Amino acid sequence: MKGKAELGKKNRAIIIAELLKNQMTFTQLKQKLGFSPKTLTQHLRTLESENLVKREIHGRFVVYCVNEPKTIIELRKQFFSELLDLGIYDLALNDKTKTLYHETLKALKESIERPEPEAETQKIITKTIEIPKGFKGTIRQSITNLYEKPELKETEKPEPKKPYSFSRKRKSE
Repeated sequence: MKGKAELGKKNRAIIIAELLKNQMTFTQLKQKLGFSPKTLTQHLRTLESENLVKREIHGRFVVYCVNEPKTIIELRKQFFSELLDLGIYDLALNDKTKTLYHETLKALKESIERPEPEAETQKIITKTIEIPKGFKGTIRQSITNLYEKPELKETEKPEPKKPYSFSRKRKSE
């Protein structure tokens, strides 16, 4: 079983490497990598569940791309987590390396707990608003509550001018 798990990790690494180069649809990935649809689906689901890959809708297509962390703090937390995993090798380190390792770990932990103001980067938030066909006016959307429905205020339309205006008179009986 270990052989299949290692192969799966290798295949997922290949998928991520391709997606780092360029966003791709499922079909493009399948053709480029030669995986069966079932295998590719399983790998993409695993990568999505681990928040490494995300799906985006581009027109009629679903495009897969690498889900990159949004802030420096997230990167630090991820690095901190991986650094902790390396702690199992602590016993094999010499004294100088061990001291350096512990100082780095301590500094990293402090930077996560008390980040500098410039470490906070703003996340880019987008929202798609469906605009009715032929709409002319203003759209108001709260930036503090993106889940709130946008307010569409249509500009008043002038009455269309009729080039010819006449009325029919009915004959009375």
